[in-house]
Amino acid sequence: MIPVEVSSAPWRYTTLLKMLDHWQSLAAGLIALLAAIIAVGGPEFFARLKERREIKALRAALAGEIRLYVDLLISTRHLLKVRDETFYAGPTGRDRRFWPWSPKVAATA
Repeated sequence: MIPVEVSSAPWRYTTLLKMLDHWQSLAAGLIALLAAIIAVGGPEFFARLKERREIKALRAALAGEIRLYVDLLISTRHLLKVRDETFYAGPTGRDRRFWPWSPKVAATA
């Protein structure tokens, strides 16, 4: 048997550059793994952000449309109320209470 001398070797990675040179395949694999995660998850993340922005914009647009329709309904109600009062008053100026189909007359009869 041949005698082999075993001695404890000092830590040989004295700089970061030397360590990266020795472990470059592991570093390249980790970078590739990170790139794959970004490639797969990135578009999904940005698609969800885009969808949220579109929904928010649609809600804002619909709120504006609803406000316009509410204003239109209020003005139409006011116009019909004025027209109703002038119709029942008539050219003689009689009040609505004197018409036979008036709810007030029907309630008292």
